[in-house]
Amino acid sequence: MGVTAHETYPGHHLEHALKEQTLVEELGRLEASVLLINTPECLISEGLANVGKAIAVPAAERADLLVELAPLAGAPLAADAGRLREAAARQVAVTNARGILDEARLNAALMLHEDGRPRQEVLDYLIEVGRFAPDTARKRLEFSEHPLWRTYVFVYAEGETLLQRWLDAVPESDRPARFARLLHEPLTPPAIEAQIAADTAASA
Repeated sequence: MGVTAHETYPGHHLEHALKEQTLVEELGRLEASVLLINTPECLISEGLANVGKAIAVPAAERADLLVELAPLAGAPLAADAGRLREAAARQVAVTNARGILDEARLNAALMLHEDGRPRQEVLDYLIEVGRFAPDTARKRLEFSEHPLWRTYVFVYAEGETLLQRWLDAVPESDRPARFARLLHEPLTPPAIEAQIAADTAASA
């Protein structure tokens, strides 16, 4: 569910399709048709792809959605309603815990590039502390070692943190509309920070 939300709806695919329509086709802003890596735009894009899942499917509804989708996916447990419900609840709980463990990727990148720890030590950390399967841990490490992508792991976490603060600054009922702005407008990190400051001052 997380990958689907991040990459397609309401994440990257939806963002790029709507911005192409709004910014490029309607407003003629051709620069919006170019996507550059390691830019402020990436912080917004990866952040919105991470926070979007909670907008599309609130946490309290995720188990119900898995139960609904299981028969469509041909999941083996779909015929046993009781076991399916238990499995769905367990999957949601595991996913939440996995989100916390995923932060080990940030520590691993710092260990590698800031602390100069040996590669094998960093790999062991991802496996033992991050609880990644060995093949997944190796892929995570390769990503952090790549000259182009080595700092990109921080974009996901920092983008999500920034945009979650921005969404949390308004009442829950206003958050879907605020999130929709990310899908249509060329917002920047400083603009988001300024809005957070304004919202904080207004509520003080």
